[in-house]
Amino acid sequence: MNFVSYIYIGIFVVLVIMLVIILLRRKPKRRQSIQNEYIAGLQALVSGEQDTALEKFRQVVRRDTDYIDAYVLIGNLFRERKAFENAIKVHRDLLVRPNLSSEQQKAILKNLALDYQMNAQPKWALSTCDKILELDKKSEWAKSFKQSLFEDMGDWQGAFEILRKNSAMSKEDKSRQLSAYKVMQGLQFVNLYQEHEARLRYREALKQYSKNTTAFMELIHSYVREERQSSALKELKKLIQAAPEYVDVALHTFEDFLYESGNFDELESLYKQALTSNPKNIGAYLGLAGIYEKKGEIRKA
Repeated sequence: MNFVSYIYIGIFVVLVIMLVIILLRRKPKRRQSIQNEYIAGLQALVSGEQDTALEKFRQVVRRDTDYIDAYVLIGNLFRERKAFENAIKVHRDLLVRPNLSSEQQKAILKNLALDYQMNAQPKWALSTCDKILELDKKSEWAKSFKQSLFEDMGDWQGAFEILRKNSAMSKEDKSRQLSAYKVMQGLQFVNLYQEHEARLRYREALKQYSKNTTAFMELIHSYVREERQSSALKELKKLIQAAPEYVDVALHTFEDFLYESGNFDELESLYKQALTSNPKNIGAYLGLAGIYEKKGEIRKA
């Protein structure tokens, strides 16, 4: 190799070194520029300027396709604009990216579940929540969201099962809500003309929360519809015993039933019983006065 060749090799090496130095110097500046674009997008988002925010985030991902947070926000903006299919595509496509951290996966899945919910695809939303729970079994967000999805679907047993395993809620609040789900199940059976199944659910509701007046009332209504007078009266007495403050509403609701079933004197007795428990129950006084008026005992009324 002659002297000239060495010179050319030396020049080539120097040029390569200079190019590397230039690239290393430019990269931080480029990164800083992208970061500034992203921050500008966030500021626009906070200000409610969705068009500007969307354009800023798009510029970010054009320049850096690994900027996951910007993609997530683009999908969220699509969802805000009711472009649900676009939102789903953006978020779903992100999940095929390699090397996503666990936190990134959960954030993407959370937003995808919201996309599916808004696009009236609750089953896909439920499936997405299950994927979050595979990553984090203790995710309260995923559990709570699944519960709300079951409610939206009218799947009261599904909502019941999710809530039953919830250890974060207070015991009384949990019992009340579990009881309410059983009542909703019962009403579904009523719509299917399955009174027996409905009553089973109302009794399960009362096992969860013994003072669920709605469960009592629906149980009584069920017996009245089937003209089972003695059973209806028995449950009415249980209701008054469990919630004496509710007596005026309960007896007023079933007043016609008690009259028609020949339990006129029973109605008077129940009002008196309620006044014994609570002498300040105005509703009971008014109900009793109405009975005396119908009897023609105006002075007593």
